[in-house]
Amino acid sequence: MCDRLERKWLEQKSAGKPVSKKIITHASITARSFFEKRGYRVVKEQQVTRQGVLLINYVMEKE
Repeated sequence: MCDRLERKWLEQKSAGKPVSKKIITHASITARSFFEKRGYRVVKEQQVTRQGVLLINYVMEKE
């Protein structure tokens, strides 16, 4: 469904406090609608090769 799920904290450099947090996933074509229904948006479409097969997946994020 997805290769990985990440949390990224963007920190305000001057105060050192979290400003916002994002959840990022690398979703397959099949999983894209699952994540979109849950508020994720496509940041980038990418092509990856797995065992010699070219696949399309999407980097998606949610704040």
